[in-house]
Amino acid sequence: MKRVEIKKPLKSIQKKILSNQEIIKQIKRDYSYISHFSTNEILDYFYVSNISKLEEFLIYIPIDYEDIEYIQNQCLCVDRYNNPKELYTSQDEIIEKASQRGLKIYPCRYKFGWHLTNN
Repeated sequence: MKRVEIKKPLKSIQKKILSNQEIIKQIKRDYSYISHFSTNEILDYFYVSNISKLEEFLIYIPIDYEDIEYIQNQCLCVDRYNNPKELYTSQDEIIEKASQRGLKIYPCRYKFGWHLTNN
């Protein structure tokens, strides 16, 4: 009887571990420019404390990003007025701007870097 009680939590933990591994795998595939990052580096890049919070950054629209020609410090992201968003490639710079303006930081989906938002 005790075995059954132990197996159930272990299966739950195993399922969660597999889910977390799948999230990391998907993030590395969607954001290929950070595919060499460790799990902790990925968490730091997205400014989240645990893997489950990475789910909101998963990309579900298949786009072949390799075929897109990029301009330095510019990506495909646009603001609510359809203007290109500024891409910050320096973490120090964006942290300084965010603190000056009272804004939040979030990673770009298309290129290595970050954007600012008031949400």
